[in-house]
Amino acid sequence: MPGLSGLDVQRRLVEQGIYLPIIFITAFPDPSVRAKAISAGALALLSKPFDVLRMVDLIEGVVSGLGCDLVNEGIST
Repeated sequence: MPGLSGLDVQRRLVEQGIYLPIIFITAFPDPSVRAKAISAGALALLSKPFDVLRMVDLIEGVVSGLGCDLVNEGIST
């Protein structure tokens, strides 16, 4: 991402009181970055190449947890 890292974006969202289920995907796994992302509220940090089924499981977990809100906003799941 030009100018900002994913961690920077996550930090800015949290500073604004915006908490989203974030899943990071990286080609450069680093235990310290993983720890920072998770401690800041990221759902997961997946390393490339990643298991597509793991990603689907993570997304399904988020969607099922937010299902009522998504339906109330007119977004079908």
